[in-house]
Amino acid sequence: MGERRVRRRLVLSTLLLVVVMAAALGIGAVSISPLELSAILASLAGIHLPWPYDERQVTTLMAIRVPRVLTSALVGAAWACAGLAMQAIYRTPLADPALVGVGAGAALGATSALSIALALGIAAEPSGTLSVTLGAFTTALVAAVIVHRVAVASGGVVVATMLLAGIALTALFAALTAIVITASRDADLGSVALWSLGSLSGAGGRDVLVVAAVLLPATGLLAWLGPRLDALALGEAEAGHLGVEVRGLGLLVSVVFVLLTAVAVAVAGVIAFVGLMVPSLARAWVGVSHRAAVIASALLGATLLVVADVLARSLFGPVELPVGVITTVLGAPFFLALMLRERWLLAR
Repeated sequence: MGERRVRRRLVLSTLLLVVVMAAALGIGAVSISPLELSAILASLAGIHLPWPYDERQVTTLMAIRVPRVLTSALVGAAWACAGLAMQAIYRTPLADPALVGVGAGAALGATSALSIALALGIAAEPSGTLSVTLGAFTTALVAAVIVHRVAVASGGVVVATMLLAGIALTALFAALTAIVITASRDADLGSVALWSLGSLSGAGGRDVLVVAAVLLPATGLLAWLGPRLDALALGEAEAGHLGVEVRGLGLLVSVVFVLLTAVAVAVAGVIAFVGLMVPSLARAWVGVSHRAAVIASALLGATLLVVADVLARSLFGPVELPVGVITTVLGAPFFLALMLRERWLLAR
């Protein structure tokens, strides 16, 4: 695909994300029309537009909608980039940190760290968020190491083994998470159950900063490593002949996708199938170049999760669905279709 065409599609993806985010800001129990939204945002810059709005809309927009929409976009981008990184390392479109136990491992670490933070009385401070993220990263890294050791056989990756190991690890970590919640006997940990399906209901400005602080440098690093990931897609031997230090690259990218998974889980819980669907859609949209695919994945992942979150909080309002329910409904058929496609390609 030509470079100009790729750039044009990336611009279109950016515009789509902006439009979706603007629409999401106006949807909810307190409705805000596009004209009212424009007037409120303009007033923040000292510009007065002739469209009236009330104080309740301003409060809802600034205190709830803006942090939630920004968080959903950043978390969606994090999951998508984590999925792309994992798929690049294992050279299969079926890899997704949320499906192979890494997400569940991060949830266990986040739950354990939050339990300790609550016991020490620091859960409401920034250190509480940091401890949850570090806890999620630690156990997610353990899960990633286990999956790698189980999946790699004779120098290659056995995808079926990786998926089966992921099922076992997910069940194990979910059980351990339930034990931690029960043993802590803290009422504040009741909401941790949402980590099993994902939730953005408590998103705030601090969450935006935490995810952005990890996502932006991680995305930049993955884009910079794009040419080396392109070489790795040809095979480890071929990449080695092209001067790529395969083991070091694999370790670095693995740490990146584990960190992205950990921060996404620490903020919003385990949201499955975003890391599976979006990289495949991104490659179909901008081509197989990893540098372009990283940027497209971030943009499309952000768009997908913003839309999913709007559906989660609007379909049965005022009752709110976990956002992971929406992504699972979309992603499970996609996953089955990918499996059938991979089977068909192997049979040829």
